[in-house]
Amino acid sequence: GKLTGGEHTLTLSAKDTAGNFVDADKVITIKVTVTVNMTGITVDASNAKTKYTVGDKFSSEGLVVKGTMEDGSTVSIKLEDCDISGYDMTKAGKQTVKVSYRTFSATYEITVNAAPSKGCGGSVIATSVLLSSIAICGVALVLLKKKKEN
Repeated sequence: GKLTGGEHTLTLSAKDTAGNFVDADKVITIKVTVTVNMTGITVDASNAKTKYTVGDKFSSEGLVVKGTMEDGSTVSIKLEDCDISGYDMTKAGKQTVKVSYRTFSATYEITVNAAPSKGCGGSVIATSVLLSSIAICGVALVLLKKKKEN
């Protein structure tokens, strides 16, 4: 059968045409290590933060990176062994984050929302409307008082 990755012990012996072992005392045992190559990586961001606001600090916490091997098995890859790039926390919009390990890479998307406006724009307008209303009422009272005096 096909050997999987790891250490294996092979035992070699010979049989004659009748199926009898020939020289049973001459059995050879060989230890071999089979190396399975990585063919790619995957990134699971389902438990990671993917929505930010401009100015937030990027976090890779919760990302799960796995290597896919040529035999179909997977291995866990530590985040500290990966390079993470492609994000700009100063710009709003959808962004593609690239996770690289050795010669392999995978991506996932984050959204960086615009920061809420700061300042007193709404307060200034409301205050201006209020002061204008008070001034109009004041002028109206002065006019009414003058009319009563005449």
